[in-house]
Amino acid sequence: MSSRSREKRLKVLGNAGLIALAVATACAVAFAIIGTRSDAPPAPEKVQAYYESGQGATTKARPVVPLAAFIGDSYAAGAGATNPALRWPALLTAKMGWAEDNLAISGSGYVNEPKQGACGKPECPAYPGVVEKLNPVTDYVIISGGRNDVWYSREEIEANVTGLVMAVRQKLPEAQVIIASPMWEKEPIPANMQNVIEAVKSAASINNVPYLELGTPLEEGPDRTAPDGYHPNVAGHEAIAGRVAEVLPAVLK
Repeated sequence: MSSRSREKRLKVLGNAGLIALAVATACAVAFAIIGTRSDAPPAPEKVQAYYESGQGATTKARPVVPLAAFIGDSYAAGAGATNPALRWPALLTAKMGWAEDNLAISGSGYVNEPKQGACGKPECPAYPGVVEKLNPVTDYVIISGGRNDVWYSREEIEANVTGLVMAVRQKLPEAQVIIASPMWEKEPIPANMQNVIEAVKSAASINNVPYLELGTPLEEGPDRTAPDGYHPNVAGHEAIAGRVAEVLPAVLK
């Protein structure tokens, strides 16, 4: 064999060896990736960070856990809880394995709009004013509260409940809307508050919205109210979350 033929053969063999090495390396990397893949869902804190980062609003891929949005007043916002993780919506979503999107505004209602700055946020709208902030991939919209609407007529309350439900359904046609009964801290419930409860329940029925009858969970155990006498404390938030968790599964789609 000539020296030129020998060099040519060695060159071909060398190239073949490099190709084989590259293929083997690629297979090893692919095996390592597949071998370390986990089908377990991400930790709740990672899911929460995913939603809070805004990625949920821009991606077409749906996350692995449902997203529940909460529209409500100071109870849902967490008044009386020592930190946001202990407010009843956070406790409920932890029980359900969901992520929380809390849009509650202290002092707000279906009709009532707090004075600007009174809610601790730049804007303090009534419930309909937060619809535009709903995440497009929201699965459940849970609306609660109503005690700040005691100064309004039944007709005004019913009209605003209907308008709110229609606005949510228009923005999120695939989400399930759920209304929780307005809560008072104890019996007897004042007449103007009873008016709110009846108006909200009636509007929920008219609009075919599941209605969660919560009763007065703050009254059913000792020391469930904050020092102000009407907001829930940590134990009160736990009681509300527990009550909602009891009645919620029956209405979920």
